[in-house]
Amino acid sequence: MPISQIKKMIAVSLSEYDHRLYGIIKRKVANTSFPFIISYRSL
Repeated sequence: MPISQIKKMIAVSLSEYDHRLYGIIKRKVANTSFPFIISYRSL
């Protein structure tokens, strides 16, 4: 296997992992900030 192909595979898997991690973080942030938004709206 050529090194360039291995590097490309690593880059693809890293970007996929990054994307998944970003989605998890975004969901967690949305879940934690949701009650604050509701309480802020009801003030």
